Amino acid sequence: TFRYIQPDGQTLNENGEDVDEENEEEIEFMEVEPLTNYNKYISTNRPNENASMEDDDQPALKIKDDDRRMPTKSQPSKGNRYPYHVKKNVVEYYTEKLCSAAAAGKKFGVPEKTAQRWCKRWTETGEIELETSSQRRGPKPALGSEHKAFVTNLIDEQPLLRVADVVDALCGHFNGLTVKKSAVHDFM
Repeated sequence: TFRYIQPDGQTLNENGEDVDEENEEEIEFMEVEPLTNYNKYISTNRPNENASMEDDDQPALKIKDDDRRMPTKSQPSKGNRYPYHVKKNVVEYYTEKLCSAAAAGKKFGVPEKTAQRWCKRWTETGEIELETSSQRRGPKPALGSEHKAFVTNLIDEQPLLRVADVVDALCGHFNGLTVKKSAVHDFM
């Protein structure tokens, strides 16, 4: 049965009726307030990370050695890139086991800060971070919009031009432009 102890010390049952505590058998009470605050719930019910888990407490995630990706030194300037399934496993482990993001990252061989960033993004947006970048990678294109307009007009006037002729016309019209046939071919 549900018992509520009011601030003045009076005890009520789930129907709001006064309970005679002397006639009731000894009941162990559980406070409701700490359970309504998520942060307190996590801090009081976090599983011991050092304790071994029983078979029925094993996580639903199947962790394979392939899922653990240790950082490599091959890309030191750009940071390490992790596949989507590693990010997903870290976030799922974080939410299912109610452990810290750092502990979830450690489980999958991901640095603490990286795992914390992934879990923070998940708690804020509900999405797992994908490898998308707003910046275009690679060198800047040699031909821009003014070159496109010139090539379009040139081909409209002379539709049978070869790529080599278009390259010559571009380099002759735009002083200082050096471009290869393959770049113009890809551009067309």
